[in-house]
Amino acid sequence: MSSTKTNHPGLIILFRVIFALLTLAIMVYIFMLSAENAQQSSQTSAGLIEKVVDTFVPSYKEMPKVEQEKLVFSLQDVVRKAAHFTIYAALGFFAACFTATFKGSFFVKLLCCQLFSTAYAVSDEYHQKFSVGRSFQLSDIGYDSAGAFIGIIVVLLFSLIVAKHKRRAGEKVRKRDLLNQLKAFEQKLMEADNYIKQLTDVINDKNNKIKQLEEKLSAAASVIEETETEKAEICAETNEQEVSEEVDDEPTQPVASEYHDFEFAKAPNPDGTDDVNTYAVKAISKIVTESVKIGCVLASCNNENKKELLNLALGRTEVAKNEISTLVTSTLEPDLIKASIDKECALVMEYYQSILAQL
Repeated sequence: MSSTKTNHPGLIILFRVIFALLTLAIMVYIFMLSAENAQQSSQTSAGLIEKVVDTFVPSYKEMPKVEQEKLVFSLQDVVRKAAHFTIYAALGFFAACFTATFKGSFFVKLLCCQLFSTAYAVSDEYHQKFSVGRSFQLSDIGYDSAGAFIGIIVVLLFSLIVAKHKRRAGEKVRKRDLLNQLKAFEQKLMEADNYIKQLTDVINDKNNKIKQLEEKLSAAASVIEETETEKAEICAETNEQEVSEEVDDEPTQPVASEYHDFEFAKAPNPDGTDDVNTYAVKAISKIVTESVKIGCVLASCNNENKKELLNLALGRTEVAKNEISTLVTSTLEPDLIKASIDKECALVMEYYQSILAQL
C-alpha cells in the first residue's frame, strides 16, 4: 500500500482520496455521537442493544417488559465500551491506510496515526462535557486508543503479508531469470569449447605441415652442404696446381671452356614427377655444381679480375638459393612454383655466361 512500490500514481491518488474521506466520515460520526445528551445517547445504545439481543437471544421478545429493560440496562456499559473500541478501530484503520499512500517510514506513519487517534479521543471526551448528562472519562480514552491501535495493527499485518508475497514473487522471478542466464552461459561455454576444439585441430594440422616442411628443408640443406663440401674440395685441388707456362708478348687469349658455348640449363626434372621440395633441391644442386665449375675455370685463368668475378658468381649463387627457398615456402600452386624455379635457373646460367664472357 506504499506509494513507493507501485507504478500507478493515479491509482495511489484515488486510494488516498477514498481513505481520507472514510477517515473524515468516521470522525464526523464520532463527533455527532458525542454531541448527543445523556438521554439521547442511552436511547441510541438501547436501540443497538435490543437489535443485538434480538439477534442472539431468540426468546427476547417473549420476555416480560421489565426483564427486557433489565437485560438491556445490564448490557449498556459493555456495549458502550465495545462501541468506543470498534469505532476507533475503524478510525485507526482508515487513518493508517491513508498515511500508507505516502512515502516514508511505514512504522513512523503508523505511530503518527496512533497519536492522532488518541488526540482525537481526548478531544472527543472533552467535547462530551458540553453535552447534558455526559462527562469526561479516562477509561473511554483508553478504550478508544486500544481500538485505534488494533485498527493500525491490522493495516500493519496486511502490509507485511503483501510485502512478503511480493518478496516471494520477486525471488521467483529472480531465480527464473538467473536460471535462464545460467542456461545461456552454459550454451556459450559449449560453443566456446567446440570452437577451441576446432582451433586446436587446425593448429595441430598446421604444426604437422610445418614439421614436414622442416624435414624437407633439412634434407635439402644436407644436400646443399654436401655440394658445398665438394665445391670446396675441387677449389682446393685447383689452387694447388701451379701454372709454369711462359707468357708471350701477345695478349692472353680467353681460356677455352664449355661455358663459352653454354646453353641455358634445362629444368631439373623435365617429366615433372617430383614434388616441389625435391624439384627445388635438384635445382639448387644444379646451380651449385655449375658455380663450382665456374670457380675452377676462374682459378685456372690469369685474368686479374678473376677474384671479383668469382665473388660475383658466388653471390649470385646465394641469391638463387634464397629465391628458390622462398618459392618453396610460398602459397603458390606447385606447377607455378616449378616454372618459377626453372626461370631462376635460366637467369643464373645466363649470369654465369656473362661472367665467363669477361675472361
